[in-house]
Amino acid sequence: MNNFFSFANETLRHTIENSFTKFTDLLFQNAVVMVKKIFLLGGHDLEMAEIKHILDERKIKYFDAGLSWENAQLANYRDELEEYADDPMYVIYGVELREERPVMIPLNYYRVRHHNECINMPTSLEQVALLLDYPLTDRQKYIAANDRGYIPAMQAAGASPEEIAEIRRLDQMEQGITQIDIDMAEQAILEKVVDGGVTIVKSLTKRFTSICDRMFPYNRLIVYCEDELVYYGEKMMNVANNFTSQVMTGNAYYGGGKEGYFSIKLQSEKDRTAYLDEILNLVK
Repeated sequence: MNNFFSFANETLRHTIENSFTKFTDLLFQNAVVMVKKIFLLGGHDLEMAEIKHILDERKIKYFDAGLSWENAQLANYRDELEEYADDPMYVIYGVELREERPVMIPLNYYRVRHHNECINMPTSLEQVALLLDYPLTDRQKYIAANDRGYIPAMQAAGASPEEIAEIRRLDQMEQGITQIDIDMAEQAILEKVVDGGVTIVKSLTKRFTSICDRMFPYNRLIVYCEDELVYYGEKMMNVANNFTSQVMTGNAYYGGGKEGYFSIKLQSEKDRTAYLDEILNLVK
């Protein structure tokens, strides 16, 4: 445990220390010396694929329900939670899973994520590496940077243009993006509009990543479809802070650093118009 804490930064160290206090009594009561780790994997992307690779390499037990970002909810692992919940022999780590009711959170369950209120935490890949005392390669550090802060973070980490292009290609592949998605992204970009320095793209697919990659570099970008609107770029935290209630109810989320992304669900055309106008006023 001391070796683990020596590798963690202060934020992560205190988070894990505080989380473990509620489970310590169970461990001592049952005189457990070695506690087994179990990981429940969230939405597929390159970071999640690399986490899976590390768990395979270390022969750590995990469950992968084949989730996407859209349905990455803890409720998809009800059977696993029922089997291992509150068992002092196991610690369950949920990786980037939304905890929407009515799922009960076991005492031995811990979150691994770096979105919303955890935006300043290390990436999930880095947190798993810390938990397993696993040294990341340069390539894995670039993958973590990609998830933390997209292309600018990879550039800051020292990745070459070729390495960045390859990581972006693999990330799209892991997300299930097809040539059809790419073609529709290129078509949507042709019809983009600019309002007060903010580029607005109506996506023809729910896969926005292809649009972002083709629009980069951008300062302020909005991409939307029928049921989702995402803002990317400058003053992102202004937007996130303005929609705190929607984040709390699970209707919105944000990540990727202070100039990352903010996503909000749309229920109607009225929602789209209202949120679009509100976000434009916040970032212009």
